[in-house]
Amino acid sequence: MRANTSRGLRLAFDAAAEVYDLGRPSFDAALLRPMLDQAGLKPGDLVLEIGAGSGQLTGGLLEAGLRVIALEPGARLAERLAQKFAGHDGLEVIGASFEDYAPDQPFAAVLASNAFHWVDPEVSYAKAWAALAPMGSLCLIWNFPILADGVLQAKINDQVFVEGLEQLRRDPATFRASLDGAIAGGHRELAETELYGAPWTCWIDRRLALTPDAYIDLQASYANTVGARDRLVGLSSVLQTPVEVLDHVYLSAARRRSLA
Repeated sequence: MRANTSRGLRLAFDAAAEVYDLGRPSFDAALLRPMLDQAGLKPGDLVLEIGAGSGQLTGGLLEAGLRVIALEPGARLAERLAQKFAGHDGLEVIGASFEDYAPDQPFAAVLASNAFHWVDPEVSYAKAWAALAPMGSLCLIWNFPILADGVLQAKINDQVFVEGLEQLRRDPATFRASLDGAIAGGHRELAETELYGAPWTCWIDRRLALTPDAYIDLQASYANTVGARDRLVGLSSVLQTPVEVLDHVYLSAARRRSLA
């Protein structure tokens, strides 16, 4: 995805740290494996994670045997992240943004899940390139959930996602195609830097069974809906138990180019 030019909400998630932790799905090592292999990562490699949240990606990286320095600028989220993996000697949590972080060693990969578009585009690609070891990779992940039942999705679009919640609407007929457009913009942005080779990319579709409460937490975890959970409780009367979510997960890995 392209960088978010309206970056005022980049720290909004911290105000809903518990909801974020409960609602956001994680990425385990099995799901990440194709991307990690493309990046040439192996157990023991040191990687940098940007915007780690409460560990949705971090756990999978640790499960894969990687050593992780995780950056999270939100104090509440960083605390949750540290507590969740307390005692794991493969993780260091640093309460800082990527823009403010000063790397003192090269990384085999720089990774981010649902976070890289919040980084200042004047900083993001160039600083990641500088932080990477030769042949290191920039690995970016996003996920895009929608109800598997298109009729039910249309129903909550009309009945619940109204009056300021319209940004949560998903059109079952066009949703998947719209994702290709969003991702293509990010490809162009990456190519314009001339710092990386052509990215390897992969879509993985997975199905998640969520309770109504978990689905509400997911919808309340986005930047534009932080603090809106009470307005989403009407979903409980509409949703089945559990509700099935089709989650489109995008994985990418782009190798660092040598400019010598």
